[in-house]
Amino acid sequence: MIETHTGPAFGPAPVSLRGRYSPRPMISVVSVVVATSVTVTQSSDTVQAELAALRAELAEFAQLQANDALTTQRAADIRATVRDALADASSRTSLQGSGATAGYDNGLFMSSADGNFSLRVGVLEQVRFVWEFDTDSDMGFENRRNQFDFGGHMFDPSWAYRVVFNYSPYTTPYGEDANTFTLADASITKKLGSGFGVVTGQYRTPFTRATLVGDGVQLMADYSPMDYDFSAGYQQGIMGTWGSDAIRAMVSVGNAIGATNSSWTSGTDISAVPPVFGDNAETFNGAARVEWLVVGGWAQFEKETSFRGESFGMLLGAAYLRSDSSGVGNYGVDSAGDLVDGFTADATMMFGGANLSVAYAYRNGKEEDTPTSIELGEDEYGFSIQGGAFLTESVEFWGAWNYLDVFRGDRVQGSYIQSGFNWYLHGNGCKLTAQVCVPLEADGRAANQLFQQGAFGEMSNFDTSFLTQLQFMF
Repeated sequence: MIETHTGPAFGPAPVSLRGRYSPRPMISVVSVVVATSVTVTQSSDTVQAELAALRAELAEFAQLQANDALTTQRAADIRATVRDALADASSRTSLQGSGATAGYDNGLFMSSADGNFSLRVGVLEQVRFVWEFDTDSDMGFENRRNQFDFGGHMFDPSWAYRVVFNYSPYTTPYGEDANTFTLADASITKKLGSGFGVVTGQYRTPFTRATLVGDGVQLMADYSPMDYDFSAGYQQGIMGTWGSDAIRAMVSVGNAIGATNSSWTSGTDISAVPPVFGDNAETFNGAARVEWLVVGGWAQFEKETSFRGESFGMLLGAAYLRSDSSGVGNYGVDSAGDLVDGFTADATMMFGGANLSVAYAYRNGKEEDTPTSIELGEDEYGFSIQGGAFLTESVEFWGAWNYLDVFRGDRVQGSYIQSGFNWYLHGNGCKLTAQVCVPLEADGRAANQLFQQGAFGEMSNFDTSFLTQLQFMF
């Protein structure tokens, strides 16, 4: 739009144009028009610039207002977040370690904010290759152990629970039933104070030390031949415990020694004379064990290996067992009312990079014509010695000797030498073992039953076997 102005011309005097327009009046008119046009255009630009500046100021003011409101809201949000964080941190002060409610500490764990409820989850996998040679030659792979371990406490840390499931190709005293997903441990523990406690449910019978140490922390790839043949396995019942800095004791009474997952009427035949109570105690089933910590700490004896840097420790132990005719496995008898006694003693020393242990076990022998049961007056016993020493920070050399005097239809007297290496990739959590088992006498007829049809890595009469095993555990 062009605006028309009256009065004096705006701007400088018109410039004379020469050449094309010679008449003077035309030049003057043109000069006035040009001057007017330039003046109008300059005025319009100035107004537009002023309007633009005003709009910018208004926009800036509006932005400042919005920012102020946003800042106020943001500050309120931050204050609320800080309050929540402080309250959450305060609620976790009762937890140990990092104070987190989930993490890893010898197993995956979760805990309530107040620390009164917890769940710990563990897994054990053992995969092995076995080659038996000499008179026979057999070889193959197997998943020796597949274990799920759940534990923790409830209501408060004095109430503890544990549930363990096993899957194995073998039936053994260690809560394993061949090719079956088996409930092994299922127990509740109450700490009573002053070192006293009580355990009820299904738990390991307090007899041989190796069995109580447990799976995954043995010096060798598996339990010793002696422990396989003298372990009291599991018991369902009730066990009292007491412990101090130097002494601890366990006394258990309940159903059949070695039996698992039975009911109170399991195997009962009341028509028999005398009545038979199957997997439950007809007269008495029980065991008691006492341990003396001569020097060291209890925690270092929760495994059979002594890693470099650990302190010196020495532990002495002894246990007694009595089982009636309802006993199962290593402590079954063949007639109602008979009793079988068992005794064991052991000593273990940890040297901080080396270890040494010896054990002796005794029970009433097995009658020749009934090799799957025990008769009074026929004694059986076994002896073992084993030790290891670290060659490097992660490689351990070990050796063991076991002597057995047992009945397998006939009396069998034999000894076995085992030797091998452990490579601790991540402690017992990831461990590679290579070992050899050599029966020293030709009279090795105990092998089939002694090693639970190959569970230990030995199958035929007196053949040498080589075993390598990878263990994964958390």
